[in-house]
Amino acid sequence: MSIDALRPSRARRWGAPVAIAALVAVAIGCTLAQAPAAPLGEDAAAGDFSATRAMEHIEAISQETRPIGSPAHAEARDYLVGELEALGLEVEVQERTGVSETRPGRTQGIAFVQNIVAMREGSDPTGTLVLAAHYDSVNGSLGAGDDGIGIGSIMESARALGDETPTNDLIILFTDGEESGLLGAEAFTRDDSASLVQPVVVVNLEARGTAGSPLTFRTSSPNGPITAYTSAAGGVVANSAMETVFGLMSNDTDFSRFSEGGLLGTDSAIVGGGALYHSPVDSPENLSRASLQQMGQSTLALTRELQDADLAALQEGQDTIVATVPWGLLRFPLALELPFAIAGLGAAIAAAVIGRRRRELTVPRTLIGIVVALVSVALAAGGAYALWAAALAIDPGQASASVGEPYVAWPYLAAIAVLTVGAVVGPFLLLRRMLGQAALVTGALVAVTVVGVALAVALPGAASVVAFPALFAAVAMVVAQLLPARFASWRVAVLALGALPAFALIVPVAVSASELGLPLGGPVAALFVAIVLLMTLPVVAEIRPATSQTGERARPLRAAVGAASVVVVVAALAAGGLVANAEGATLPRQESVEYAIDTDAGTALWSSRRAPVSEWSAELLDGDRRVLADVAPWWGTSARSTGEAPVAELEAPSVTVVTDEAAGDRRTLTLQIDSRRSAPTLGVWVGGSTVLSAKVGGVELAPEAVGETWTFGLHIEGVGAEGVEIELLIEGTGPVAVLVADRTADLGVIDEFAGPEGRVLFQQGVWVSRQTAL
Repeated sequence: MSIDALRPSRARRWGAPVAIAALVAVAIGCTLAQAPAAPLGEDAAAGDFSATRAMEHIEAISQETRPIGSPAHAEARDYLVGELEALGLEVEVQERTGVSETRPGRTQGIAFVQNIVAMREGSDPTGTLVLAAHYDSVNGSLGAGDDGIGIGSIMESARALGDETPTNDLIILFTDGEESGLLGAEAFTRDDSASLVQPVVVVNLEARGTAGSPLTFRTSSPNGPITAYTSAAGGVVANSAMETVFGLMSNDTDFSRFSEGGLLGTDSAIVGGGALYHSPVDSPENLSRASLQQMGQSTLALTRELQDADLAALQEGQDTIVATVPWGLLRFPLALELPFAIAGLGAAIAAAVIGRRRRELTVPRTLIGIVVALVSVALAAGGAYALWAAALAIDPGQASASVGEPYVAWPYLAAIAVLTVGAVVGPFLLLRRMLGQAALVTGALVAVTVVGVALAVALPGAASVVAFPALFAAVAMVVAQLLPARFASWRVAVLALGALPAFALIVPVAVSASELGLPLGGPVAALFVAIVLLMTLPVVAEIRPATSQTGERARPLRAAVGAASVVVVVAALAAGGLVANAEGATLPRQESVEYAIDTDAGTALWSSRRAPVSEWSAELLDGDRRVLADVAPWWGTSARSTGEAPVAELEAPSVTVVTDEAAGDRRTLTLQIDSRRSAPTLGVWVGGSTVLSAKVGGVELAPEAVGETWTFGLHIEGVGAEGVEIELLIEGTGPVAVLVADRTADLGVIDEFAGPEGRVLFQQGVWVSRQTAL
């Protein structure tokens, strides 16, 4: 049957709209099925997870910001040790030196970390199960979400497990220095994991916000065996495509270090409420109890599955594609992804061949249809990006300081959704008379399936979210074309069934992607929704256009009205976003500024990662963005906004030469660096000669140049009252320039400083530096 051939009966006139409404209902239902669980109170059964009980731990450690080396950090550690001991676990605080990855142009980071390790020995271990979260926070954040939710989930799970002896060794690991570069996890993996019963399987819990369903977005490879356990545990939201999306983000978790060290496991996080992430409003009262309940009960269920499992078997098996459906996890071998994608492309080409033989379409018009589909997707993603960029240009202060997300994102997301519908359906309605519906519909399916094949080749695992639904849509198209004339009324049903997997699988992923924040999540969500709409065009094509002479004359007017309606609705929703995020309508807006003083030159400056967003920040920062790596290397090589600042009377760190020995054309220099302000953070940079190697805390470091001035840089966290000793092996025996700096976190030490009224300061920093020649 031709798409354009039959005159619409009443059933066919109403069939397509009803089918589309049903598909939308399926998408809503599948999305709601992934919503967090209702929180349980303190009267929940002893063996159940209770968000109310878990929140007690989060509140206990999240009253003050707890960056590594701070008093609140030490208090949180003491509290957690006491609570773990009260549960009857053997607890040890492991003092280690964590080392960050070396990256060109960046200062090497290390920290003197104190990991909390609690253990319950198994009766007949086949490996070691580790429940992991980090207990430090970024400077200035209360850390209720990041990573209080992980701490609370594990503490309440440990209580619910009781004192029953598991088969496998069970370790609770609260890492330190995660915010400083995953340093506690690096130290544990390097120094301690090898002594455990192998294999070591880690369930890592994280947060990039304060709300939303916990998403298991990474697993070790091969992931087939462990995803079988996550599926059996229930309550887990996972999708293989999200690992690729995560790779586009700048954020990282301890799981990277665990995985690099050969440990197995899963990585889960909440990502909703990103505007509160790493900020002073990441507080217990702003953390979703439902998200905590879902993360905790799924962690407890997975722990019960794994603590008595044969962990050695997790090292064998095959990689698996995972997607979440209302009844659990849909799993199939990764090896089937490319065949599915190729089969989908084959079905789409078959539909094109059938249409060509029936003279419903031509090859040139179908090729144009492919281009129109791809352009529509690009317009949707680009429009989403442009919409948020325009909103920021109007009111830059609505964006959070950390991820650039507004507190109230839904009006903008609704505008993006309408814009995406317009970008895909609009060109179809406009061009279907000119090119023919068959060419546009078939071209759209070919385009989507080609994308599926390309993804399957380039990014294995990421293609499944497109390739699997596209196969169904393309096959349904072929079946609908082959239906006899007497079954014409079944066309809509067949095409709708073909689009069903797209609505059931892709839409929830688009919703999850939207929680990543408008700068990234908006365009990614638009891209996913556009792909769903392309797969739905065969159903849309069943809604017949007017064929009367009056209808033909009115068509340009209807097109203009439709386009104008999309523009008006998008503008209205965007305006609603501006109103909803206006100053005073939300939680306090965030400001970000740091201070640095050069005690040698007697000069000081303000600096921020972002341009001024208010009158207050505009008074401090002149908006002239520049790279400060040569004068203030602690801020790295990214351009920053700066401004002249008053010179405070603050003492710079002291530098003492412990040993200075020359051997041939090399010089070994041992320095003692002490902060006269009792700062927990120190920095050391060397220029003038090449540093061949460095050693701190017994750990060898690989030197990297920072900017054009410094051949080596070291950023040290968790420094105690005893300061730090660093040994340098330097090429040549001539003098070297040594820049030292320390950092504290309270701008209140600057007499002339006045904070912004009604706003919160994000990650304050006071750097005091001096330079010496040795």
